[in-house]
Amino acid sequence: ALAQLPGDAPAKQAAQRLSLAMKGIQGEDALKEFEKRLLTALPGRLVALNQALLAGPVSLATLPVAIRGNQIAADGRAKVEAFPKHDLRDREALARFVAAVRTVTPDATGSSVVILEAGNTVVRAFWQAGIVSVVLIALILIVVLQRFRDVVLVFVPLALAAMLTVAASVVFSLPFNFANVIVLPLLFGLGVAGSIHLVVRDREESGIDGVLETSTPRAVLFSALTTIGSFGSIALSSHPGTSSMGVLLTIAIALSLGCTLVVLPALMTVTGRNRNG
Repeated sequence: ALAQLPGDAPAKQAAQRLSLAMKGIQGEDALKEFEKRLLTALPGRLVALNQALLAGPVSLATLPVAIRGNQIAADGRAKVEAFPKHDLRDREALARFVAAVRTVTPDATGSSVVILEAGNTVVRAFWQAGIVSVVLIALILIVVLQRFRDVVLVFVPLALAAMLTVAASVVFSLPFNFANVIVLPLLFGLGVAGSIHLVVRDREESGIDGVLETSTPRAVLFSALTTIGSFGSIALSSHPGTSSMGVLLTIAIALSLGCTLVVLPALMTVTGRNRNG
């Protein structure tokens, strides 16, 4: 049969290699060693095959206790698992799937429910942290600065930096996730100091020109750079979420620095002229 196969047939080539290998085996001991190595696993395979052929019907009674205990409770209730037909990486599909399951059993649990509720918890925490930080910063500024104009001047660069950070996340394909969404509330806490320094210095110098000639802008710059260096090191983390938080924090603080040193002086110039006029 092998002789009838073409010369490049895999089976014929394998047979030729086997024939050459067999010619190198000399003596009875060598043949026994070859047989031992070739057929060592055969008895075990035959036993496994025989056991498979003897298998009977599977029922709850014949299932191992470990498997049966994971599916049926002590009071006889059985666990029912539902599998989605849509890709649950899509949040809308995940929400629809969980809502559909809860119409049947409101107390349903599982990985889908955990992921959805964990996401909702993170979103609520984000809004809570953002609102609390903005309100507390505003109250402190009102008490310390005692001028509505100055409070607005402090907040405008922060708000602009926050919007630019969101835009940068889109441009650089850095979507917000459960780990890095806290960047925006942190931005207000970390970026407000530079604006306060410039606004207070503006009061002392009675004009933005005098402010820019002082050491305050350089101090704001160096302070922001040290903050970028410390928080930017988080970007080196091997965890994707933590790393993205470090990258976004670096971008956010850099944008806040730019808005503080460029936009804020321009606003103080305009509002100062209007006030003097």
